Amino acid sequence: MVTTAPHPIGGAVARVHAALDDVAGTPAWSMSQGATADVLVEIARAEARLVELRSRALVQAELVAVQERNASPSVAVWHSNATRSTNWVCPY
Repeated sequence: MVTTAPHPIGGAVARVHAALDDVAGTPAWSMSQGATADVLVEIARAEARLVELRSRALVQAELVAVQERNASPSVAVWHSNATRSTNWVCPY
């Protein structure tokens, strides 16, 4: 049986999900003032990095015509359907 390793970007996204799963039920009430301030800054940094990664992936989606997977007329429509968001929310 032949298995292919995930692309490094896919692997990184999977690890982000796993890390978030690890803290999904963790209450924030025990965080100190300093820890809360620090984590809010780090969350903002992580969000910005994820937005940049999504932008690169959307460019690649155009290049490989990902919309053809379900006969969508465009990547924007495909993305909206795949993520269950509306077109106005779709960043592309």
